[in-house]
Amino acid sequence: MSTFWKVLIMIIITAGIVGGGGWWYMNKKATDEKTKFQSQIDDPNKQITDLKAASTTFGSVSTATTDETASWKIYTNDFLGFSIKYPSNYTEDASTTYQSGHEDRVFIRTSANSDKIISER
Repeated sequence: MSTFWKVLIMIIITAGIVGGGGWWYMNKKATDEKTKFQSQIDDPNKQITDLKAASTTFGSVSTATTDETASWKIYTNDFLGFSIKYPSNYTEDASTTYQSGHEDRVFIRTSANSDKIISER
């Protein structure tokens, strides 16, 4: 057998080993990345499934909120153009709304007759 054929066979064998090893490495790397990405997708999906199951187990969670200020009164000052909601145990006292200089103050008198400033401009 001539030297040419020996060199050619060695090149083919080396190319097969290097090519096969490269293919195996790239295939393993791609499989590992696919597994990693799939676990990143599955984790939130599992959390969603668990939350849905918990919701079914414990009943539906009501997200409806009640308006805590529904029973409050509304003070409206058309001259200054504003409205304020205040607790129903406070009373509006128009005589305590006054202007001094450039300062407007609106007082609300509580049931205990103590004035509270609710607006100051």
